[in-house]
Amino acid sequence: MEKAEFMVNVRLWPLRSELDPNRWLLNFEKPELAVAVHLLDQFMYFGEEMLDAAFLAGFQRISMAILQQQQPSQLSLKWKQFLSSVLVTPVRGETDNISDSGYVFGRKARQVLGLSEDHLLGPEEATRIAKLSGRPLVLVDDFVGTGQQMITMWDSLGLDALAKSGVSIFYTPALATNYGRQEILDWCDGLNLSPGQLIPDEYSATAKNSIVWPAGKAEEYLEIVRRASMRAGIPDTDGQSVDDWQGFHKLGLALAMHGSVPDATLPLFRWEGNGWNPLIKKK
Repeated sequence: MEKAEFMVNVRLWPLRSELDPNRWLLNFEKPELAVAVHLLDQFMYFGEEMLDAAFLAGFQRISMAILQQQQPSQLSLKWKQFLSSVLVTPVRGETDNISDSGYVFGRKARQVLGLSEDHLLGPEEATRIAKLSGRPLVLVDDFVGTGQQMITMWDSLGLDALAKSGVSIFYTPALATNYGRQEILDWCDGLNLSPGQLIPDEYSATAKNSIVWPAGKAEEYLEIVRRASMRAGIPDTDGQSVDDWQGFHKLGLALAMHGSVPDATLPLFRWEGNGWNPLIKKK
Protein backbone atom coordinates (compact mmCIF):
# COMPACT_ATOMS: atom_id res chain seq x y z
CA MET A 1 0.00 0.00 0.00
CA GLU A 2 2.96 2.31 0.60
CA LYS A 3 4.06 1.58 -2.96
CA ALA A 4 0.53 2.33 -4.25
CA GLU A 5 0.48 5.60 -2.33
CA PHE A 6 3.88 6.51 -3.74
CA MET A 7 2.70 5.76 -7.29
CA VAL A 8 -0.23 8.14 -6.83
CA ASN A 9 1.90 10.86 -5.22
CA VAL A 10 4.42 10.91 -8.08
CA ARG A 11 1.58 10.73 -10.63
CA LEU A 12 2.58 7.34 -12.04
CA TRP A 13 -0.91 6.15 -11.05
CA PRO A 14 -4.05 8.28 -11.33
CA LEU A 15 -5.89 9.62 -8.29
CA ARG A 16 -7.97 7.32 -6.07
CA SER A 17 -11.12 8.48 -7.83
CA GLU A 18 -9.85 6.56 -10.90
CA LEU A 19 -7.74 3.78 -9.37
CA ASP A 20 -8.59 2.65 -5.84
CA PRO A 21 -6.43 -0.18 -4.42
CA ASN A 22 -7.95 -0.07 -0.91
CA ARG A 23 -11.49 -0.55 -2.16
CA TRP A 24 -10.36 -3.28 -4.57
CA LEU A 25 -8.74 -5.30 -1.78
CA LEU A 26 -12.07 -5.36 0.10
CA ASN A 27 -13.35 -7.76 -2.58
CA PHE A 28 -11.15 -10.59 -1.38
CA GLU A 29 -11.69 -13.11 1.40
CA LYS A 30 -8.97 -13.43 4.02
CA PRO A 31 -7.29 -16.56 2.51
CA GLU A 32 -7.11 -14.72 -0.84
CA LEU A 33 -5.54 -11.50 0.39
CA ALA A 34 -1.91 -12.55 -0.07
CA VAL A 35 -2.60 -13.28 -3.73
CA ALA A 36 -4.56 -10.03 -4.18
CA VAL A 37 -1.76 -7.98 -2.64
CA HIS A 38 0.78 -9.75 -4.83
CA LEU A 39 -1.31 -9.01 -7.95
CA LEU A 40 -1.57 -5.38 -6.93
CA ASP A 41 2.20 -5.24 -6.55
CA GLN A 42 2.62 -6.61 -10.08
CA PHE A 43 0.01 -4.29 -11.61
CA MET A 44 1.37 -1.90 -14.27
CA TYR A 45 -0.28 1.39 -15.21
CA PHE A 46 0.82 3.40 -18.24
CA GLY A 47 -0.18 7.03 -17.83
CA GLU A 48 -0.67 9.41 -20.72
CA GLU A 49 2.92 10.70 -20.70
CA MET A 50 4.31 7.16 -20.66
CA LEU A 51 2.02 6.14 -23.54
CA ASP A 52 3.04 9.20 -25.52
CA ALA A 53 6.71 8.39 -24.99
CA ALA A 54 6.19 4.77 -26.09
CA PHE A 55 4.21 5.91 -29.14
CA LEU A 56 6.96 8.34 -30.11
CA ALA A 57 9.62 5.65 -29.66
CA GLY A 58 7.73 3.23 -31.93
CA PHE A 59 7.33 5.87 -34.62
CA GLN A 60 10.95 6.99 -34.46
CA ARG A 61 12.08 3.36 -34.75
CA ILE A 62 10.64 3.38 -38.28
CA SER A 63 13.73 5.37 -39.24
CA MET A 64 15.84 2.23 -38.77
CA ALA A 65 13.96 0.52 -41.62
CA ILE A 66 13.94 3.60 -43.85
CA LEU A 67 17.54 4.72 -43.37
CA GLN A 68 19.39 1.42 -42.99
CA GLN A 69 20.93 1.51 -46.50
CA GLN A 70 21.44 5.28 -46.79
CA GLN A 71 24.71 7.14 -46.79
CA PRO A 72 25.29 9.16 -43.58
CA SER A 73 25.03 12.40 -45.53
CA GLN A 74 21.57 11.43 -46.76
CA LEU A 75 20.02 10.38 -43.43
CA SER A 76 18.50 13.71 -42.43
CA LEU A 77 17.15 14.40 -45.93
CA LYS A 78 15.56 10.96 -46.30
CA TRP A 79 13.85 11.18 -42.90
CA LYS A 80 12.50 14.63 -43.73
CA GLN A 81 11.21 13.31 -47.05
CA PHE A 82 9.45 10.47 -45.22
CA LEU A 83 7.83 12.86 -42.72
CA SER A 84 6.66 15.16 -45.50
CA SER A 85 4.97 12.36 -47.45
CA VAL A 86 3.72 9.92 -44.80
CA LEU A 87 0.00 9.15 -44.43
CA VAL A 88 -1.19 8.32 -40.89
CA THR A 89 -4.39 6.47 -40.09
CA PRO A 90 -5.83 4.79 -36.96
CA VAL A 91 -6.43 1.08 -36.51
CA ARG A 92 -10.12 0.83 -35.84
CA GLY A 93 -11.98 -1.63 -33.64
CA GLU A 94 -13.87 -4.64 -34.94
CA THR A 95 -16.93 -2.39 -35.00
CA ASP A 96 -15.94 1.07 -36.22
CA ASN A 97 -16.47 3.67 -33.50
CA ILE A 98 -15.12 7.22 -33.27
CA SER A 99 -14.24 6.56 -29.61
CA ASP A 100 -11.86 3.71 -30.54
CA SER A 101 -8.38 4.15 -29.12
CA GLY A 102 -6.93 4.12 -32.63
CA TYR A 103 -8.71 7.38 -33.41
CA VAL A 104 -7.27 8.91 -30.22
CA PHE A 105 -3.80 7.97 -31.41
CA GLY A 106 -4.56 9.37 -34.83
CA ARG A 107 -4.87 12.74 -33.10
CA LYS A 108 -1.71 12.05 -31.12
CA ALA A 109 0.16 11.80 -34.41
CA ARG A 110 -0.40 15.53 -34.63
CA GLN A 111 0.16 16.32 -30.94
CA VAL A 112 3.13 14.02 -30.21
CA LEU A 113 4.77 13.63 -33.61
CA GLY A 114 4.10 17.15 -34.82
CA LEU A 115 2.54 16.08 -38.12
CA SER A 116 0.10 18.47 -39.78
CA GLU A 117 -3.60 17.67 -40.26
CA ASP A 118 -3.24 16.88 -43.96
CA HIS A 119 -1.20 13.78 -43.06
CA LEU A 120 -4.02 12.35 -40.90
CA LEU A 121 -6.74 10.49 -42.79
CA GLY A 122 -9.38 7.81 -42.28
CA PRO A 123 -8.38 4.24 -43.18
CA GLU A 124 -10.15 4.05 -46.57
CA GLU A 125 -8.98 7.47 -47.73
CA ALA A 126 -5.39 6.87 -46.59
CA THR A 127 -5.34 3.50 -48.38
CA ARG A 128 -6.74 5.03 -51.56
CA ILE A 129 -4.17 7.84 -51.65
CA ALA A 130 -1.29 5.46 -50.82
CA LYS A 131 -2.37 3.22 -53.70
CA LEU A 132 -2.48 6.13 -56.16
CA SER A 133 0.64 7.95 -55.01
CA GLY A 134 2.89 5.31 -53.45
CA ARG A 135 3.20 7.42 -50.29
CA PRO A 136 4.16 5.46 -47.13
CA LEU A 137 1.34 4.52 -44.75
CA VAL A 138 1.60 4.39 -40.96
CA LEU A 139 -1.15 2.79 -38.86
CA VAL A 140 -1.32 3.90 -35.23
CA ASP A 141 -2.91 2.55 -32.04
CA ASP A 142 -2.39 2.38 -28.29
CA PHE A 143 -2.28 -1.37 -27.63
CA VAL A 144 -1.98 -4.73 -29.39
CA GLY A 145 -3.30 -7.69 -27.39
CA THR A 146 -4.33 -10.54 -29.70
CA GLY A 147 -3.57 -8.66 -32.93
CA GLN A 148 -7.04 -9.41 -34.33
CA GLN A 149 -7.99 -5.77 -34.97
CA MET A 150 -4.93 -5.21 -37.13
CA ILE A 151 -5.43 -8.50 -38.98
CA THR A 152 -9.10 -7.68 -39.66
CA MET A 153 -8.18 -4.23 -40.98
CA TRP A 154 -5.34 -5.64 -43.08
CA ASP A 155 -7.80 -7.95 -44.84
CA SER A 156 -10.73 -5.53 -45.14
CA LEU A 157 -8.63 -2.75 -46.73
CA GLY A 158 -6.65 -5.02 -49.03
CA LEU A 159 -3.36 -3.93 -47.49
CA ASP A 160 -1.67 -7.15 -48.57
CA ALA A 161 -1.99 -6.11 -52.22
CA LEU A 162 -0.86 -2.57 -51.35
CA ALA A 163 2.31 -3.89 -49.68
CA LYS A 164 3.02 -6.16 -52.65
CA SER A 165 2.72 -3.16 -54.96
CA GLY A 166 5.73 -1.63 -53.20
CA VAL A 167 4.04 0.78 -50.78
CA SER A 168 5.75 0.86 -47.37
CA ILE A 169 3.25 0.09 -44.57
CA PHE A 170 4.13 0.52 -40.91
CA TYR A 171 2.22 -0.20 -37.69
CA THR A 172 3.31 1.70 -34.56
CA PRO A 173 1.25 0.77 -31.48
CA ALA A 174 2.45 2.26 -28.22
CA LEU A 175 2.33 -1.16 -26.49
CA ALA A 176 2.13 -4.70 -27.87
CA THR A 177 2.15 -8.20 -26.45
CA ASN A 178 4.59 -10.63 -27.98
CA TYR A 179 1.60 -12.90 -28.66
CA GLY A 180 -0.15 -10.23 -30.74
CA ARG A 181 3.09 -9.25 -32.45
CA GLN A 182 3.65 -12.79 -33.65
CA GLU A 183 0.04 -13.20 -34.82
CA ILE A 184 0.31 -10.01 -36.90
CA LEU A 185 3.68 -10.90 -38.40
CA ASP A 186 2.44 -14.38 -39.32
CA TRP A 187 -0.62 -12.98 -41.13
CA CYS A 188 0.31 -9.53 -42.45
CA ASP A 189 3.09 -10.23 -44.93
CA GLY A 190 4.87 -7.01 -45.81
CA LEU A 191 3.86 -5.05 -42.71
CA ASN A 192 6.64 -3.35 -40.75
CA LEU A 193 5.62 -3.64 -37.09
CA SER A 194 7.25 -1.15 -34.72
CA PRO A 195 5.76 -1.15 -31.19
CA GLY A 196 7.04 1.40 -28.71
CA GLN A 197 7.12 -1.16 -25.90
CA LEU A 198 6.95 -4.94 -26.33
CA ILE A 199 5.36 -6.95 -23.49
CA PRO A 200 7.05 -10.39 -23.25
CA ASP A 201 5.02 -13.59 -22.79
CA GLU A 202 6.28 -14.07 -19.25
CA TYR A 203 4.39 -10.95 -18.10
CA SER A 204 1.19 -12.99 -18.41
CA ALA A 205 -0.20 -14.46 -15.18
CA THR A 206 -1.24 -17.57 -17.15
CA ALA A 207 2.09 -18.24 -18.90
CA LYS A 208 4.08 -21.33 -17.96
CA ASN A 209 7.16 -19.17 -17.50
CA SER A 210 5.24 -16.35 -15.79
CA ILE A 211 7.23 -13.92 -13.69
CA VAL A 212 4.04 -12.51 -12.15
CA TRP A 213 3.99 -15.13 -9.39
CA PRO A 214 6.60 -16.12 -6.80
CA ALA A 215 8.66 -19.18 -7.68
CA GLY A 216 6.66 -22.38 -7.25
CA LYS A 217 3.36 -20.55 -6.53
CA ALA A 218 1.94 -20.06 -10.03
CA GLU A 219 -0.56 -22.94 -10.03
CA GLU A 220 -1.76 -22.32 -6.47
CA TYR A 221 -2.15 -18.55 -6.89
CA LEU A 222 -3.81 -18.82 -10.29
CA GLU A 223 -6.41 -21.18 -8.81
CA ILE A 224 -7.19 -18.57 -6.14
CA VAL A 225 -7.63 -15.98 -8.93
CA ARG A 226 -10.01 -18.39 -10.69
CA ARG A 227 -12.12 -18.95 -7.56
CA ALA A 228 -12.34 -15.22 -6.82
CA SER A 229 -13.31 -14.61 -10.44
CA MET A 230 -16.10 -17.19 -10.28
CA ARG A 231 -17.42 -15.53 -7.11
CA ALA A 232 -17.43 -12.19 -8.89
CA GLY A 233 -19.44 -13.68 -11.76
CA ILE A 234 -16.63 -13.56 -14.31
CA PRO A 235 -17.15 -16.33 -16.90
CA ASP A 236 -14.87 -19.20 -17.85
CA THR A 237 -14.90 -19.40 -21.66
CA ASP A 238 -11.44 -20.90 -22.18
CA GLY A 239 -10.20 -17.51 -23.33
CA GLN A 240 -12.81 -17.04 -26.04
CA SER A 241 -14.64 -14.11 -24.42
CA VAL A 242 -13.24 -10.64 -23.73
CA ASP A 243 -14.58 -11.16 -20.19
CA ASP A 244 -12.93 -14.54 -19.64
CA TRP A 245 -11.37 -14.78 -16.17
CA GLN A 246 -7.94 -15.34 -17.74
CA GLY A 247 -8.29 -12.40 -20.13
CA PHE A 248 -9.06 -12.58 -23.84
CA HIS A 249 -7.12 -15.46 -25.44
CA LYS A 250 -5.84 -16.25 -21.93
CA LEU A 251 -3.32 -13.42 -22.09
CA GLY A 252 -3.70 -12.77 -18.35
CA LEU A 253 -2.08 -9.34 -18.09
CA ALA A 254 -1.94 -7.14 -14.99
CA LEU A 255 -1.97 -3.90 -16.93
CA ALA A 256 -4.04 -0.78 -17.62
CA MET A 257 -3.45 2.42 -19.53
CA HIS A 258 -4.64 5.98 -19.56
CA GLY A 259 -8.16 5.82 -20.90
CA SER A 260 -8.60 2.05 -21.13
CA VAL A 261 -8.16 -1.43 -19.70
CA PRO A 262 -7.25 -3.96 -22.42
CA ASP A 263 -9.34 -7.11 -22.92
CA ALA A 264 -6.09 -9.03 -22.44
CA THR A 265 -5.98 -7.90 -18.79
CA LEU A 266 -7.38 -10.10 -16.01
CA PRO A 267 -11.02 -8.96 -15.57
CA LEU A 268 -10.61 -9.00 -11.78
CA PHE A 269 -8.95 -5.60 -12.12
CA ARG A 270 -11.91 -3.87 -13.84
CA TRP A 271 -14.97 -6.06 -13.10
CA GLU A 272 -18.09 -4.34 -11.72
CA GLY A 273 -20.66 -7.17 -11.60
CA ASN A 274 -21.95 -8.96 -8.48
CA GLY A 275 -20.98 -6.00 -6.30
CA TRP A 276 -17.29 -6.31 -7.22
CA ASN A 277 -15.27 -3.12 -6.70
CA PRO A 278 -12.97 -2.49 -9.68
CA LEU A 279 -9.39 -1.41 -9.19
CA ILE A 280 -9.85 0.69 -12.33
CA LYS A 281 -12.93 1.04 -14.50
CA LYS A 282 -12.95 0.07 -18.15
CA LYS A 283 -13.97 3.21 -20.05
